Amino acid sequence: MDDTTLLTVAEYRSRYKCSKATVHRRLNAGKAVRVQPGGPHTKLLILPHEPLPVAKVEAPTTCVEQTTKSRPRGPQPRWLK
Repeated sequence: MDDTTLLTVAEYRSRYKCSKATVHRRLNAGKAVRVQPGGPHTKLLILPHEPLPVAKVEAPTTCVEQTTKSRPRGPQPRWLK
């Protein structure tokens, strides 16, 4: 696909791997540019852009260690008494 072509919402979703709600959120926030060549109430076409950066979140190792070492909550089961 040439980068100068316009994308439909479905094509945009498959290219950038996001939901329909995310596409409309990006359009309303101005992160993507929409074009409606037929005027209002017609098909939305979106200009392709560079992929948005994805935030990398690392899971803290201290939380995992604390949960594995802690005693489970609640009373001890009858079969262990």
